[in-house]
Amino acid sequence: MSKLEIERKVLDLSRRGIEKRLEIIGAKKLFEGVVQSYYYYGDPKKLFYHKDFKEARIATEDKNEHWIRFRLMKDINGKITEYAETKIKKFVNGQIEKEEIGSIYNREFIKELKINYVKYGIYAKSRVIKKREKYKINSIEYYVDEIRCPIILNPYLEIEATNHKNMYHGAYLLGVMEKDLIDISEKKLIELNREA
Repeated sequence: MSKLEIERKVLDLSRRGIEKRLEIIGAKKLFEGVVQSYYYYGDPKKLFYHKDFKEARIATEDKNEHWIRFRLMKDINGKITEYAETKIKKFVNGQIEKEEIGSIYNREFIKELKINYVKYGIYAKSRVIKKREKYKINSIEYYVDEIRCPIILNPYLEIEATNHKNMYHGAYLLGVMEKDLIDISEKKLIELNREA
């Protein structure tokens, strides 16, 4: 399964303020809890051996490296969800868009890849832990994230949609100006704050 994903962030916000605005516009809360993400980097030809990652393997066959993310989500009631996924960058009209490829809910696959680093070309890994609330209205998703590891960051908002028009509309619903929307990855955000 693949999903086209357009996302922007709004940094240094008031968690209580943004939660109130989401409530006012009628966004439904879908998740509240802690998210742990483990990133494994390696050779795509070996990394994407699983049949559900065939699309990603083809898309990255000319690259020397890529990654798989294992995600463990634990909500406030203790329910745990685990899955694996990857993303590839795509350029449309000069803008970077991200296409999510092959989310896999398969514990045996996750366990196998974690154990057999060398076999699947994994050469590095990293971990991110954050508090997260997820909301949705129509096709627009909102994430209120607060990274706690590897560094501690103030809460920020991520607005996600399947196209730019809906993403900007999602910002408009919350009264967020286009100039305040930042196109930055979580990895880059952490790196910049480490350097600060």
